[in-house]
Order: sequence, then structure tokens, then C-alpha cells
Amino acid sequence: MTAESHCRRGDELARQNQMPAAIAEFQAAIKLQPRFALAHFFLGTALRIIGQLEAATESYRQAVELKPDYAQAWEKLGEVLLDRRQCAQAAMACQRAVALSPTALNYANLGSALGGADQLDKSLAAMNKAVELAPHWSDAQKGLGSIYYWCGRQADAIAAFRRAIELDRSNYAAHSMLLYTMLFHGGFSPEQLLAEHVQWAAQHTKNIIPLPPPANDRKIDRRLRVGYVSPNFRTQAVISFILPILENHDAWEVEMFCYSDVIAPDAWTKRAKKPVDEWRDTANLSHEQLAQLIRKDKIDILVDLTGHIGEGRLQVFAYKPAPIQITWIGYQATTGLAAIDYFLTDAWADPPGQTEKYFVEQLFRLPETFFCYMSPPHPPHVGPLPALSCGYITFGSFNNLAKVTPRTLDLWSRLILAVPDSRLLLMTPDSEQVEQRLRTIFTIAGICADRLELVHRFPLREYLERYNQIDIALDPVPFNGHTTTCDAAWMGVPTVMLAGEIYAYRYGGSVLRNLGLGDLIAASEEEYIRIAADLAGDKNRLSEIRRRLRSTMAASPITDAAGFTHNLEQAYRQMWRSWCESHKTVSE
Repeated sequence: MTAESHCRRGDELARQNQMPAAIAEFQAAIKLQPRFALAHFFLGTALRIIGQLEAATESYRQAVELKPDYAQAWEKLGEVLLDRRQCAQAAMACQRAVALSPTALNYANLGSALGGADQLDKSLAAMNKAVELAPHWSDAQKGLGSIYYWCGRQADAIAAFRRAIELDRSNYAAHSMLLYTMLFHGGFSPEQLLAEHVQWAAQHTKNIIPLPPPANDRKIDRRLRVGYVSPNFRTQAVISFILPILENHDAWEVEMFCYSDVIAPDAWTKRAKKPVDEWRDTANLSHEQLAQLIRKDKIDILVDLTGHIGEGRLQVFAYKPAPIQITWIGYQATTGLAAIDYFLTDAWADPPGQTEKYFVEQLFRLPETFFCYMSPPHPPHVGPLPALSCGYITFGSFNNLAKVTPRTLDLWSRLILAVPDSRLLLMTPDSEQVEQRLRTIFTIAGICADRLELVHRFPLREYLERYNQIDIALDPVPFNGHTTTCDAAWMGVPTVMLAGEIYAYRYGGSVLRNLGLGDLIAASEEEYIRIAADLAGDKNRLSEIRRRLRSTMAASPITDAAGFTHNLEQAYRQMWRSWCESHKTVSE
């Protein structure tokens, strides 16, 4: 057979989803004709389908090296690098694809890669070009909305996501991003937010037929099989809250399963695997296939760790593969999905009798705290209070800019004006447009340019070091910070925040209350300014907080991994007991 014949045969096998045989054919073609670019391209595509991304990358690189004007190979090289989250390299490949073939798809890929590389101005231009070339393509609008979101332009993001849904009502990812951005926006009532979440469930799970009732062994005290579902067993903020429970679970009480949609595993993935009884790589499974796998594993309690953020798997839960289904830590509102039984929270984030009406799920309040924080590895030392050496107070926020609403900027402006000579340090994406918008807003508010410092995102160690330049952290409104509040506290920096009506606008307060800093939680904007200004004027208290905060946190419930995991697994046992008792047969 010729190399061309092997490629044709391999292509036929690939179309039949017989990937091992297809790969063998493409490899045979390459052996016969090593410089055959098409064979390398086909091999890369087959390898990508089975999840061998590094090998797929090398095959695509071979294809473009042999044929530099091979537009489709550049396109796929960019996509596989995006899969691997190597965004800077992906941007270079996508740029080459655009130069050779300026299609909407190639511009959208370029926009995604540039966005991931934190080059938001260029990303926005590329996404707008994709929309211009394909105005009726739903995913182009979704991509545009995502860039607006990262730029902190919530209203524009919401409009783009709504347009994406109008173009394709089945685009559940765009609808999820709409829900998430609505939470950040702050202009929607709790009732509106609930209704939109319920609408998501109605729209995107209506054709799902739940699996037959499970036949799990209903012995109350037996070892439970608990499954965790997430695409974020990797370098991502939520890993700081997942790892403590994975590494501290009671092996006598719980047999632990992880259903991982991680496409590009990293060192955190490797660490997460170690304590787990059964690890399933599930990124290539459909929602129904994953639901069937979970049912086959006889999972008793299934835990969603993502909600409507990122590549969530809520449709899997709609199949009801496990008797008890829970959502926890990954998302800051109801999922809207009746198939999920419980939402894990605490008494501060969801005061009893006040917020139940905003959830489809039943609220289950854990003792003391709804989370456990894993401190960062090898953190910098906590430095002295910056104000003591520079003579002025530095406020700061390293929160996602999507949380920094116009209301937040107005509040912070009023605070800066109320505290003479104070400065504000903000972390922003790499975008001249964003920086100019922020500087203009503060200038109009009467704040001189030298009182505002904007810095870009940086690696973890440098990010933590930057807290040694901040005296007081400021929480955005209405959506609380959480990971940033924990990181700030670990670096000795207290956060001033405003408590709202719903979980997303309260949950950060659980950090402060567990650290004995509940007096820094305001009930109004005026009180927020007063608390921050009073704290700024009390350098002795600030110095004392800074000196003690890390040790206070280390001794608190929010870093007690063993204690928290015990409470969590006791909650699982209580839920299981309730389920067993409510599903007793006549003979029992």
C-alpha cells in the first residue's frame, strides 16, 4: 500500500471511531513517506481525539514544518495548544492560521488564545472580527462575551451572551456564562437570578430522561461511595479548597471517586490523584456516558464542584446517576437543577430562614464554615505594615476585574477621597483600554493619577509578595471575593467587605468571621467607608492584625483540614441516613 492509501484507510477508520487502528494506518503512512504532511496532520487529529495532546501537538508541528502554508494544520495546532492551556504558543499558531485563512473560526481561536495570554485588547479585536465575519455564529458571540467579562464590562458581556443564546438556544455554555455574569453585575434581584437559573435547567435538561432509580445497598452505616465531578483538579483557584478534603478523607467511612474533566493534567492533578481510591478521566465522555459510568460505579453521593463556571457537567446530574447529589464550593448560587438535592453552605453565608427561597436545592449548613483553605506552598514572609515606612495608607484589591463593578469603583473613589494621601493598588489584565477606562473613572471622581497604581497579573509567589505593599484589602461589591480574601489574610492583610442579601454577596464574610474580624463586614456603603477609614486611621491595630493574622488563621476552622473534612463526611452520613429512611421498602 502507498502512504496515500494508508491515509485514506486511516481516515475511514477514524470516521468509524476506530482510533487505535486509524493511528496505526497513519503511522504506517509516515513510515513509508516521512515527509508526508497530510499523514502527520491526520495522526495529530486522531491523537487529539483520544486525549494524547502532547503527541498530537508534535504531529501538528511536523505537519506545519513540512508544509508551512498548511492553514488547517496551523488551525489545529493552535486548538491543541489551547487545550493544553499553552496560550502564548497557541496565539502564535492561531495568528499564522489567520494569515493563511482569515476565517471566523481562526479569528475566534486567536481571540481565545490572546485572552488566555492576558492580551485583552488584541483578543477583543480578534473576537469582534470573528463576529463580523460570522454574525449568526453563537459561539463567536459567546467568545466575545467572555472577553468583555474579563475586561470588567459586565453589561456588554451580558448582551453578548444573550445574543449567543438567541442564535442557538442549545448553547448551554453561553447560558451558564450569562448566569454567572448576572451575579457579578449586581443589577438583578434575587428573584430574577433564581428565575434565570431555573430557566437554564428547563431549557438544557428538558430532553434528558433520568436513569432508573438506583439499586444502592441501603445499609445506613456502611462505607459510602462518594464521587467528585470537576474539570478543575489542576492549577485553578478552587484546588485550594478541594485538596484538603481529598487528602483528609476517612478511608473507613468513604471510598472516594474523582471524575476528572482535566484535559491538560499538571502537578496539582498528580497530587489530587494520590489519595483517591478511583480516578476516572472523563473529558472525552458525553454527559450520558459519564452518567452511566457513575451509575456503574454505584456512587452513593455525587458532588458537583463547578456549577455554571467553566466546563460544568450539570446535565450529568440531570440523569440522576446517584441517589444523593450535592453542589459545593465551585459556584455561588443555585444551579437551578431540581435533580441536585443539596447546596452546602454555612449559617453566615445563608442565615437560616432568609435565603432558602433563592435555591432549588435544600440548604445544608456545615458547622462554622462551608470551606477549608489550603495555604499556598512556600509563601513569602509577612512584611511590616507598609504605612509605617511610606507614611500613607495603601488600599488594594487583587480580585478578578469582572467583580469590579461601576458601583465598586464609585465606592472606592469615595473612600480614597475620605482618607487623605491614601493610595489604591489594583490588579488588572494587560489591556490599555481597561487601564484607560479605570484611570478616567478615578480622574473624574477627583483622584490624582499618582494615587492609583495598576499592576498586571503575576505568578503566585509575586502575587503573594504584592500583599506586602498593601495595608488594607478592599472587597468588591456586590460579589464578594473569597480566595483573594483568604490569600490576603494569610499575608497578614485584613479585608473590608460589604454583606448583601444572597450567598454570592455574603460568602466571603465567612472568612472574616472565622478570623475574629467580623467587625470589618459592613451592612451599607456608608458603613463600608467608615470601617475602612477608621481602620486606616488606627495603625496600631493594623500592625497588630498583620503580626497575628497568619497564626490566627492557621489555628482557625478555615484551615483545619481534618476537622472540616470530618464535618463534611458527617454531613454526607446524615444525608445518607435520611435517604435510606425515606426509601425503606415494606419488607424493611
